Amino acid sequence: MASSGFLARSFWDVRSEFSFVAPTASFDESLAKALASDKHPFIISDMGDNPTAGGAGDVTWTLNEILKRPEFKSESGPPVIYASIPAPDFVTEAVEAG
Repeated sequence: MASSGFLARSFWDVRSEFSFVAPTASFDESLAKALASDKHPFIISDMGDNPTAGGAGDVTWTLNEILKRPEFKSESGPPVIYASIPAPDFVTEAVEAG
């Protein structure tokens, strides 16, 4: 059985061989592409905090940045689904907010 140190070193040693299979961009660039796109739905994934890939799923930076944008402050703005709900209290607040 391999030790966790061996496994960690194995991943570290091949890190330069890793490449994304999907387009990558900053959050602002991704959001600009989504807003300009005529294709729907447009999915932006925060790969740095992906619970299905081992992240904690508790970072709400992306949601906070979306809520700062004027495009999403009016009811006529584009629809958004934020798919990572980090806590039961947040769900309650979201339901109450409509």
